[in-house]
Parts: sequence; structure tokens; C-alpha cells
Amino acid sequence: DMQTRQDLTAARLLDLNPDMLVGGAAKAAAGGASGDAASLAAGGARREVEAAPAQKVDLSKLSDKGAIVWKRGGPTLTVFSDFHCGYCRALSQQLEGMNVTVVERPISVLGTRDVADRVLCAKDRPRAVRAAYAQEPVQGSGQCDTTGLDENEAFAKKHGFTGTPVLVRADGAVLEGYRPRAALIAWLKGDAS
Repeated sequence: DMQTRQDLTAARLLDLNPDMLVGGAAKAAAGGASGDAASLAAGGARREVEAAPAQKVDLSKLSDKGAIVWKRGGPTLTVFSDFHCGYCRALSQQLEGMNVTVVERPISVLGTRDVADRVLCAKDRPRAVRAAYAQEPVQGSGQCDTTGLDENEAFAKKHGFTGTPVLVRADGAVLEGYRPRAALIAWLKGDAS
């Protein structure tokens, strides 16, 4: 869709087969399989990979300095993302229509640290998140403390988050990659989907 600058085909393919994910493929690449997150995001070859074992993380060790709350609603969902990741963009559009509180924690998997800095320092962070995903200029960015983004990066590296998006429920359960709305709703309720 050229007007909204969205890749409709990728979103539909993920709806049909959510097991083919950037996050999982990036882990496979780190383990020696062919392909990487950047080539997948650019439309490279996809491989199915085995699901990683269930993982939990403790978000309480992170300060609020690197967190961008851009939507408030029901249960809290923390999303480690990259603003140039097409799956992250599709996920953010999907979360817009869901009853969730979204805490975005940008990490630079695809080289977007400068964009993340501008979004974090923006006066209107929700608007800045939308602009960054649309690859539009981020308005009203000043200078601020961006050490929270360093924290996000270190946390992601420590826990092996090599691809994006990575979702974390309030109880610390981790889900890597984009999922269709129904799967997300089930997972947020505590189902192991």
C-alpha cells in the first residue's frame, strides 16, 4: 500500500504462518543457519526454525529511562523493537486497535539508534513512535538523556534478543516475533501460543 507505506503481503504471510518470524530466524542465523534479521526484513529468504523454549525475564531491573509508553489500556505489554523493522511496524499498527498498554523499548538491530534517540527525546512520544515507524521525520525532538536506550540494548543482549519484535508480558513471559491478533490476545491471557 503505497499511500500508507505498509507491506501488506508480509503481514498477510505472517497471518498465514506465524512461525516464520524475524526473531526466530535471527536466532537461527546466530546459531549458524543461513539468513539474518536484516535480510529477512528486506524480503530475503525465509526458513522455518524450531520454537525457542519458553523464557521469562525480569523487567524490574530496567529503569523507565528507555521506556516509551505510547498507548494505555488493559494489560501491559513491553515491546523490544527496531523502528526500521517491518514486523515491528505491523505489530504496532495491530496494537493500536487492542486494549493494551504498550511500553516500547527501542533496540537497534537494524541500525536505528539515531531514530530511537530522536523518538525518546520528542515532546510527543506517541506521535514520534508513529512517525518513526512511517519513516517520517520525528518532530519536536530535543536533546535528552538517552542512556535508557543503552540499558535496553544491554538487557536485550543479555537475554539473547537478537531479532525484533520481542514481546514481554507483565509476568515476564517472552514471545519473539510478530503474531496475529488472535494469538496475541490468547498469549496476553496466559496461553502458551
